[in-house]
Amino acid sequence: MKYSFESNRRIGGVGAALLAIGAFLPILIPVGIALLVISLWGFSEYYDERAIYRNARRAVIVGLIGILVILISFLVLMALLAGSVIPQSSAYAVGYLVGYLGMGPLLIAVYFLILIFISRSFNILSTRTGEKMFKTAGYLVILGIVLTLFSIGAVVLLIAWIIVAAAFFSIRPARQLPPPPPPLPS
Repeated sequence: MKYSFESNRRIGGVGAALLAIGAFLPILIPVGIALLVISLWGFSEYYDERAIYRNARRAVIVGLIGILVILISFLVLMALLAGSVIPQSSAYAVGYLVGYLGMGPLLIAVYFLILIFISRSFNILSTRTGEKMFKTAGYLVILGIVLTLFSIGAVVLLIAWIIVAAAFFSIRPARQLPPPPPPLPS
């Protein structure tokens, strides 16, 4: 199904707004992601630029694989600790330590890859639409990744998603040039 330019614009804006609100109400994040990917697919079709959607799709795939690996790792860790000879209070401490040291870097790596792919999509979309706010949001996403290590990245990412929503609502379709006038009779 092909959506119109206006539909893609609205779907992307609502998806980005839901991702921004998702900072406070995480249940909205999957819906925001789905709407954002649908919109990016539509714009990749509209501008005949497959890299817009390809990068968004890669971000979703990396995210799903990352969630699956982290979930399986957590379950295996809990199963190992449940059957261990370590006293239960020590097992919890070991579980938290292994969780932070083992799964923390994995989570950061997955998070980093997701946001790099999304940033690439935004940069390409900025080039194709002429809307500079996408490029700004792409830079803020990368800055947010780095600053997440210092606990202020979440605020930067929130601002980035707000800018993405504004960028989607600001996009205007490419102007179509009127057809050339018919040749004058000689």
